[in-house]
Amino acid sequence: MNWFNDPLRAAALRLLLTRRLKISKASAPWLLQLEQLGLIGPTRHVGEYQLYAEKVDALRAYLLERWPQLPEAEEAFLARPEAVTVAALRGLRRSPLVLPARVSLLNRKTWSAWAGAHSKSGLRAPPEGVLLTTDEVLRLRTNPGLEMVDEKGTRLALDGYMALLGEVPIPERALAGGWQLAGIMPRLILTVENIGAFVDFPMLPSVLILHAPGWNTLLATQFIGRLPDHIPWLHFADLDPNGLRIGLSLRCAANGKQAMPWIPRAASVLIETHALPLPQPWPMLDLPTQLLSEPVLHELIRTQRWMEHEPLVLLSDFAQELSERANIGGYN
Repeated sequence: MNWFNDPLRAAALRLLLTRRLKISKASAPWLLQLEQLGLIGPTRHVGEYQLYAEKVDALRAYLLERWPQLPEAEEAFLARPEAVTVAALRGLRRSPLVLPARVSLLNRKTWSAWAGAHSKSGLRAPPEGVLLTTDEVLRLRTNPGLEMVDEKGTRLALDGYMALLGEVPIPERALAGGWQLAGIMPRLILTVENIGAFVDFPMLPSVLILHAPGWNTLLATQFIGRLPDHIPWLHFADLDPNGLRIGLSLRCAANGKQAMPWIPRAASVLIETHALPLPQPWPMLDLPTQLLSEPVLHELIRTQRWMEHEPLVLLSDFAQELSERANIGGYN
């Protein structure tokens, strides 16, 4: 038996403090050993054992040989034996540890590994003043002339990233900084759901394109919240109920700015070649009037079909339609 195993330690401490223990996967071999040693016996309840009163000191001595830290654990839970759990024992063992004062941002997995069983364990709340991050990267395709300016006035032209990399990567932690956007602002903001459509999207000089995968839109909305409120914002996703739900739900926490799903009219030429049957009927969504008036959406609802948005970026009229949207300010 491995006495570094917290489930086994928790079971042993509960038996010592409460004199009773239900058999479990972790404790079964150990309870069999204790029964053979004459320290415990079964109760009237199925699967439950009791510690004989005259054997308490013998069990404590047995445990001390295998678990030298037993006295600290016994003292900590003596008044509340019902609180003995694997997590509570782990917390007691790690209680002397404190996060460095400099830590204000911490990856969620780092915190889970520090405070929990391992990096993939469930999270408990971090200390006050510590923000947990997933450390994803926001991918942008920026319009020419857009810049970032930090608190010291240092300017970073994003055109260099576009020329060298074809896009601008913004780490999640950078979005917690005090920088601002400056230079030439876009005339239209476009969030794009799937990566294929994002990277193959025809670039237009007045449009800022952000990758916003599925419902994972927090980084995109945080960046958009730094842009002027008057710039229209469209969301380009699959032309299906879920894509519309996501588009209609997009909102910046900073200023309440909302997106509008974009239904390209150019998609009409692909309805017969690329539209797919919906597994479930189109739900009765509360759609804005301007969306319901779109011929493509009307036809998809009428025929109970949907379309992926990736093929649309290859249409010859696609870029022209988006350019017109930028010039007139989104939907008219």
